[in-house]
Amino acid sequence: MRPTFIGFETARSALNLNQKALDIVGHNIANINTAGYTRQRVDSAAVATDTYAARVAQSRTDTAGAGVELTGIGQTRDAFLDKRFRDEYSSSSYYIQTSDMLSDIEGSLGDANDISEGGNMVATSLQDIFSSLDTSANEPTSPEHANLVLSSFTNFTQILQKINSDLDSVAGQQKYNMDSAIEDVNTSLQKIADLNKEISSDAANALKEGNKDTPNDLLDQRNLQIDNLASYGNIDLTYEADGSVTVEMGGHIAVNGSSFDKLRSKEDNQTGIVSLLWNSGSGEKDVPQTEDSQKEPLLANFSTGALRAYTDVLNGRGKNAGQVNGSTPLQGIPYYKERLNAMARTFASTVNQIIPVIEDPKNPGHALKAEDFSKYTPDEQSKFHQLHDKNGNLVYKQLISAKVYEDPQHSGQALSANDYNHLSAEEKSNLKQKSDEHGNYETDSSAIVTADNITIDKEWAVGKANYFFSNPGSKTNASYAKELQQAITKDNNNFTSFGETFTGSFEDYLMDYTSKVGTDTAYYGNLKDVSSALSNNLMDKRDATSGVQMDEETTNMLTYQKSYNAAARLMTVLDQMLDKLINGTGTVGL
Repeated sequence: MRPTFIGFETARSALNLNQKALDIVGHNIANINTAGYTRQRVDSAAVATDTYAARVAQSRTDTAGAGVELTGIGQTRDAFLDKRFRDEYSSSSYYIQTSDMLSDIEGSLGDANDISEGGNMVATSLQDIFSSLDTSANEPTSPEHANLVLSSFTNFTQILQKINSDLDSVAGQQKYNMDSAIEDVNTSLQKIADLNKEISSDAANALKEGNKDTPNDLLDQRNLQIDNLASYGNIDLTYEADGSVTVEMGGHIAVNGSSFDKLRSKEDNQTGIVSLLWNSGSGEKDVPQTEDSQKEPLLANFSTGALRAYTDVLNGRGKNAGQVNGSTPLQGIPYYKERLNAMARTFASTVNQIIPVIEDPKNPGHALKAEDFSKYTPDEQSKFHQLHDKNGNLVYKQLISAKVYEDPQHSGQALSANDYNHLSAEEKSNLKQKSDEHGNYETDSSAIVTADNITIDKEWAVGKANYFFSNPGSKTNASYAKELQQAITKDNNNFTSFGETFTGSFEDYLMDYTSKVGTDTAYYGNLKDVSSALSNNLMDKRDATSGVQMDEETTNMLTYQKSYNAAARLMTVLDQMLDKLINGTGTVGL
């Protein structure tokens, strides 16, 4: 037999459910612009009565229509779309960061085809050198024109130094940005661990109370932090039974329950290699050293993401990366710095083998001084010989040399090459060039010339035109000016960097050098556009599933309102029926 008041219970459950559904609609609308918010829904199920639990057995038909049960507040979220988006977001972040860093490198190098004012400074300075040499060849005994050559050479060395400094600035800025990114990653890892603790605690309490409530707003906060992590590196998630999530970054467990690991960066002062390490590997920072701690640093190896982009570009030495442990095959900042060094080395070795040093006829084994040439007749000068060193090698005038720096720890002493190599970029930028007692800067023609230390040889800087002339007052100087021109423009100069050799003129090398970064920037720019479009498309799909749609919420609001009104009307009808049953049954004519 049907229970008398079952209908009232049915109406009451409908009123409660629709009221809560309206509450959730309002909550969705209120959070339509909240970052990371996932649209919530009311989960319900028809009440199934258990006739066997009754004191007296009864038909299931009699208790049918017992109403609706609110089983929980769920989220409309697609785990598959989440994973696809995060994977693509990680790739997109890698290409975006790589493209931006290569653009900065390209901006430092300039366009070799642009020799206009404000264009490529190296190309312009090479043209200035050629023009000054041409002028000097036409006026081979003019000190003024010879000094123009000195000025153009000085300008070239200063430009190489500036470009090298600009590349160092790019590297320094990117290292700073990387450290900021690492700090953001560590913050997200800590927040996820804290949220894991709260979520698992809520889940345990809900289990004790016998309900299925889930902390949806906490889940949204955690998902937002997970999305943020995906931009920095490849991640994998494992959802645990207690509601917590285990996060792996680059194959390393970064978050496990309420505990988390931290990232840090480390730079090798000698090789310049930048590494990402997990604190749990060495215990050097934040994690106390224990007997169980690993003694070797635990490298963080990301396959994609912004952090991978930083290490790829900061450690990128091109296809011959294997020569330095920890370097990457991408053509990054070290690659282009070494290409610049190759230009400096080749330029020095080329121009330093042109102008001969004349041996003093009266003092064999020593150079003839510039002021002594006039003491000899033209016929005697025609019999001059080039000076040889003690090993029998011909001696040439050194036009380009390496700077000699003062040891910051020992005033007045020269800094050794070994000590120089162990200095950081910032420490190198603060070095001062050593000078002699007359204030002339010291140089070393035997040292390896780089774009950082390239300079005019001290003897040329002091002697000026007299040093540049092989024979002051002689038109034979014109031939050496022409030789310098030909040496710079010949197409068989060899430029070697990181085992990579290029053969051609300085102009050809510069074109190849700058076009490589242009090609790389365009390549990664295209990948960035494609990956970003795909990432944005996946985000739109995810938002279509998880995001709040105002039209849909308005429709739901009207639906639940009508359902609520109908349930209220049902309650009224049942009341009228029961009133009729109680007060009207058995009365006749009333």
